[in-house]
Amino acid sequence: MDDWGKAVPYVLENLTTEVENSVEPFNLNLIDTKKMKDNDFFDYEVKRNDINKDVTINYMELNTSGQDYIKEVNIYGSYDGLLWDYITKDKIYNIENINKNSIYFNDVKKYNFYRFEVPNNVESIKINSITGYKNDSNIYTNKYYKQKESTYTIENKDNSTYIHINNQDRLHIHKIKIETDDIFRRNYGVLLNDREYPDYSGEIYNLDFKSIKAKNTEIDLPNEINDKDILIKINNGDDTQINIKKIDIIYSIDKAIFKKETNLSTYKLIYGNKNAIKPTYDIEKYKTYLAGEGMDECVLGKVIIKESPPVEAEKDNTTMYKMIFDILMLTISIVLVGYIWVKIRKR
Repeated sequence: MDDWGKAVPYVLENLTTEVENSVEPFNLNLIDTKKMKDNDFFDYEVKRNDINKDVTINYMELNTSGQDYIKEVNIYGSYDGLLWDYITKDKIYNIENINKNSIYFNDVKKYNFYRFEVPNNVESIKINSITGYKNDSNIYTNKYYKQKESTYTIENKDNSTYIHINNQDRLHIHKIKIETDDIFRRNYGVLLNDREYPDYSGEIYNLDFKSIKAKNTEIDLPNEINDKDILIKINNGDDTQINIKKIDIIYSIDKAIFKKETNLSTYKLIYGNKNAIKPTYDIEKYKTYLAGEGMDECVLGKVIIKESPPVEAEKDNTTMYKMIFDILMLTISIVLVGYIWVKIRKR
């Protein structure tokens, strides 16, 4: 609202409005395999979704088979399948149902062919299929997600660790990151309304050995939660509890975009009415064109809590009604006494 209390047209932007349709998959077809000494090579050609559009890939998902393994794979790219450019190397592994088969690039690649080199492949690992993706969600993640250290308390009982996270500001939490140096592998569950749900459970681990280094201490939530108190249960079994150094939360934000009037410098952001109905403004219809416009960022001032007007207590009229009743009964009694007295005198 402006200084005169007039509503200012606005449009909300958030992660949901931008990530839609931002993931484009590309199937890769195996065209050749070769073995040189102990190294295996797998050559793939990208199947174009549209012959008039460039191939754009910034991460890949590999479907592999083989016994337990951990391998550092070299990736090359080519435009014609003849000359190859080195792109990067990354680890893939499958150890006791802990697996990592995704490879991320620093930027978008436009190669038509990709070669994967598996060095010293004594485990006979095979890359069965590959899907490449152009995923812009990481761009929007940086734009609409913020991270902060959370306050929490820990309670250890019944072979479990209970982490109570204080979300007093009711932030929309997307991910919870646990920082620890301990080596462990534990199951966890996020309790909602004192109940555990399969979708909010999983496994966290930190394995740091000569043969394998694998870490996942992040709790990804299938749906954002904004409960004031969040409870995480880590099942320790007979092991000692994890020494947690700190906990960070990643939460989503909304952006309110509106036109600034030249003669105004301050605005009021009013929120918190659960019964309010979302207004509809013209700016919603051309919000896609606002991306290229220059925008100034507003700085939020101190939160002012508007006190609700005191509710007038309902008057208790019981005493008043009793008084009226007593007076009425007294009056009737006097009238009756007078009537009887008159009757007696006439006799």
